Amino acid sequence: MCNPGFTGELCEFNINECSSSPCLNNGICTDTVNGFRCQCPQGWTGERCEVDIGGCSNDPCLNNAKCIDLFQDYFCVCPSGTDGKRCQTSPERCIGTPCMHGGICNDYGSGLNCSCPAEYTGLGCQLDYDACEENICQNGATCEDMGEQFRCICPPGFTGPLCEDDIPDCLPNSCPPTAQCIDLTNAFYCKCPFNFTGEDCRKPISIDYDLYVNDESKSSSVALAAPFDLGTSSISVAMWIQFNSHESSGVFFTLYSVESLHLPVGKKILLQADQAGILIALFSDTVPDTFIPYLKNVPINDGQWHHIVIMWSGETGTVSLITDAAVAGTITGYGENLYLPEHAWVNLGSPLDEQNRATASAGFHGRISRVNIWNRLLDVSYEIPTQFRSCKSAPVLYNGLLLRWTGYDRVDGTIEREGPGTCGEYICPVGFTGDACVIQTQDKLPPKPLECPQDIWIVTPNNSAQVTWKEPSFIDSMHTLYVMEHRGLTPGQTLSRGIHQLSYIAKDAEGNTAKCDFKIHILKEFCPLPPPPVNGQRHCSDWGPNGRFKVCTITCNSNLEFSQPVAKFYTCGAEGIWHPPSGHGSNLVFPACSAKNPAQKIFRISMNFPSSVVCSESGKKILKSRIENNLIRVNREWRICTDNIPGVCNGLEVKVHCSKQARIKRQLDNNELYIVEISFPANKDPVVNINTQQQSSIQKVLESAILQNQAFDIHDTLPNVLPDLTSLDMVTDYSCPAGQVVVAPYCVECGLGTYYDNSSKACLSCPVGTYQDGTGHLTCKACPVIGEKQGITETVGARSSDECKERCSPGMYYDDVANLCRPCGHGFYQPNEGSFSCISCGSDLTTKSNKAVS
Repeated sequence: MCNPGFTGELCEFNINECSSSPCLNNGICTDTVNGFRCQCPQGWTGERCEVDIGGCSNDPCLNNAKCIDLFQDYFCVCPSGTDGKRCQTSPERCIGTPCMHGGICNDYGSGLNCSCPAEYTGLGCQLDYDACEENICQNGATCEDMGEQFRCICPPGFTGPLCEDDIPDCLPNSCPPTAQCIDLTNAFYCKCPFNFTGEDCRKPISIDYDLYVNDESKSSSVALAAPFDLGTSSISVAMWIQFNSHESSGVFFTLYSVESLHLPVGKKILLQADQAGILIALFSDTVPDTFIPYLKNVPINDGQWHHIVIMWSGETGTVSLITDAAVAGTITGYGENLYLPEHAWVNLGSPLDEQNRATASAGFHGRISRVNIWNRLLDVSYEIPTQFRSCKSAPVLYNGLLLRWTGYDRVDGTIEREGPGTCGEYICPVGFTGDACVIQTQDKLPPKPLECPQDIWIVTPNNSAQVTWKEPSFIDSMHTLYVMEHRGLTPGQTLSRGIHQLSYIAKDAEGNTAKCDFKIHILKEFCPLPPPPVNGQRHCSDWGPNGRFKVCTITCNSNLEFSQPVAKFYTCGAEGIWHPPSGHGSNLVFPACSAKNPAQKIFRISMNFPSSVVCSESGKKILKSRIENNLIRVNREWRICTDNIPGVCNGLEVKVHCSKQARIKRQLDNNELYIVEISFPANKDPVVNINTQQQSSIQKVLESAILQNQAFDIHDTLPNVLPDLTSLDMVTDYSCPAGQVVVAPYCVECGLGTYYDNSSKACLSCPVGTYQDGTGHLTCKACPVIGEKQGITETVGARSSDECKERCSPGMYYDDVANLCRPCGHGFYQPNEGSFSCISCGSDLTTKSNKAVS
């Protein structure tokens, strides 16, 4: 055997390695023993002269320019604003202090960057840094803005300036010695050794139980307390499932991959099972997801228990779904030679959102049991049939077992643990029990409404209407039902105007009952749109189902205002009438707008003057005179009163009365008290000092005069009387002439249909039988005589004599369409005169006369 580099029978020949021309780019090859050496021309290097000696190896380009290798040269791609072979020429960018608020300017040649102080941000540090706006607090913390500072209020379980640190919850003695403490958010979980449970991890695991997701809304879930290790090249997942009712639907099992062995964060779906089949998403990033349905003739949502097994082999790339020991489907070429994620987590019931909360209406209603996961494939011919043959007596397959039927402690919703379990047992039809399901049981379940009508609205100009409706239907487990309407009403019956409450009651043979309630609304008009307010505007929109209902707001035209309180919104809903009512019967009439003028501002002051001697009439007069003189003196300088004549304050009123001062125990009897109340017509703020031209508000001027300049100090005249400065109270009020009300800061004339009530200082609606067609009046006008009787209005607030109608006799009503009195008709009555409608006798009742009064 020859040494490397030689050949021949006696190894006498040196192998010429240059014979294959290994040197590139005209390099000269020199043969050596078992090798060669290339002498490269200028511009090339490398073992075979394959490397171009460009200029970029020494990073010649400046100012962040990109370097491109050329043959024995380089080229710099210069950023905007730079120039030169090496892009070395650039302007001085930090000239002119481009960084504000003390920011440091960094010139990079091709650009600049401002390093801003902590309280500023922006390209030029020109913006105030709002940490709360930038969501700087982490882990769901609340950010509190404190001006130039901020504070993160951490949720339970987190700490740190930004709530970035998870508070360790595992302490040395948190768990038994044999358990592993898993740190959760604001909690911890003691993971017992395999096959053990309990507070001290000494109790063997009991798997004889089922988890009942008892939630008809399908919005509940239960998950493992902590993730578990996976990271395998094969997996088998087996479980028992029972939907609560026939043809029910929803997700009942989800296997997630997670990023941590302690917390279910960064979760992605690996497997998900519902009533239709299994979603396979083991490798969503690299392999398309797939779906395997159940066998059509073996539906799992038939109310019975079913055994489900999902298996994947990374060695063969095969996925299998087996239901009740029968192969439902197999997929090949899926994830061959791949490994599952390192950590996994199981959730039963409704899938979870980003906050690990159950998704509404996405889960299932039923029971689940014996969820186990292995790191190997189960034997289809023996192990799976053994597990299916008897759920409760099947042996535990410990070989490769990763997850046992235990540890489901994270509950969201209504989850019940039922033990001993019933998994695998045949479920008898409702009403029967026993091994052969032939023993009849007592029916304790009430019927359920299958169809219950919505409310019905009938609009008719008549006082009654014939109404038909689809009667409710019910379903019961025993199929024997008696259904009736509690008032005996039937479709096609004539109902009077108004709202009728219908209640259908279904009763089964055992006396269990169910109800269906709905209303029938017989209306003259449904949400009749009222006209806009006089001298104002109406803004209405639709709401409710199919835009059936309405809502309105009202405003006045420029320089006008409402003289009566108005609602923020006027709404008309299911009853077909407007709320709040206006007092105009069933029809809504908006208040009228009327003229407004600036109100007279009244400034009021009150203050106490305790006295150590008796409170006398002489003292009251002295106190009144001194306060008046001092206020007039202030007015000369500041013009706080509305009079333009210096030294005059017309309307200034000072009232002084005596009272007993409240005293504490053991206090002397010297508890007399002068109470001073002052009011005057005041100018608008600001007022101006005629000497200094200084501007101020009236309140500040008087506070300064009283508190600092002692304008109310009368100690020189009444030495035993001192002002109680703590009792000083100042308020601004407004005053309007009769016929107008204060709507600060304006006076508004009482509108059409109203009069001014001097006792309440309010505009009240004209009573029935009167009207007012003008504004700012103190009384209403009586209706004229019509048909030898004093006319009457239908409601309060009439605005014209046209609203005065004939006063009909009892047993009759005024028809405002025909403009005459009509009899109430059979089945109706009216005991009062002057009525505009009659009262229904009710269902199945009538009257002898068409002019009944009772």
